Amino acid sequence: MRPPVVPVPRSVASHAKALPLLPTATLLAILCAPGAAEAQEEFRIPTAEEYAEAQQRAEAAPLFASHDLLRMTLRTDVDWLRDERNDSVEVEGTLTFVDLDGSEVVKPVDTRARGNFRRAKKNCNFPPLRLDFPTGQMEGTLFEGQDKLKLVTPCNDGRDDYQRYVLSEYLAYRILNLLTPASFRVRLVEITYEDTSGDYDPRTKIGFLIADEDEMAARQRGPSTLCIRP
Repeated sequence: MRPPVVPVPRSVASHAKALPLLPTATLLAILCAPGAAEAQEEFRIPTAEEYAEAQQRAEAAPLFASHDLLRMTLRTDVDWLRDERNDSVEVEGTLTFVDLDGSEVVKPVDTRARGNFRRAKKNCNFPPLRLDFPTGQMEGTLFEGQDKLKLVTPCNDGRDDYQRYVLSEYLAYRILNLLTPASFRVRLVEITYEDTSGDYDPRTKIGFLIADEDEMAARQRGPSTLCIRP
C-alpha cells in the first residue's frame, strides 16, 4: 500500500533566476508581488531591521554550524520515489537523526524527487531528493529553522565511483563557501534509506544537504519569501 501523497506547487524562487538585472526596489517589488489568489491582500517590502533579524536567524542555524558528518535515516517509499520521479508529489515518511544533545530523534518529513538531468532514469538510477519539514516541528532540534532542504545522493547507488563524485561535488560547495558568503551552505551526511514498501533493500550512502534558497538570501539580507503580508 502506497503512503498518502501531497501535490507540491512550483516555488516562485525557482523562477527568480530568469529575471533581468533590475534596480533593487523594482526587483523586491516583483518578488514580493502577490499572486492571483492574493490580489486583494496588502503586501510590503521588509524593513532593514527585519532583514537583519532574518540574517541573524539564518546565520545561527545549528544544522550548518558544524561540518561534522551527520548520520540519519530516511524511512519512506523509496521504491516509489525511484520509480515515479515526480517532482510535484511529496511522499510522507520520517527522518531519524542524532540531535544536539546526543539523543535520537524521529521527525515527520515529506520527500519528493527533484532536479533535471539526474532525475531522468536514463542518466541516474537514483534521483536527487528534497526534504520538506512540517512547520514548527523542528524547533529546538538540529534542524531548527529549516523548511526545505535539497539532498544530494549518488546518481548510481550500486557503484562506488559515484560515491566519489558526490564527495567532489560537496567539496566544490565548501570551496565556494570559503571564497564568498553568497553561496549555499552544505552539510555532509551518512544517510540510510529504509523503504516502507519493502521493494528496495536498505542501504547507506554518503550525501549532503544544501541550504534552501531563502536561507542563502537571508544571510545576504536579500530578497526572498521573507516578503511580509500582514
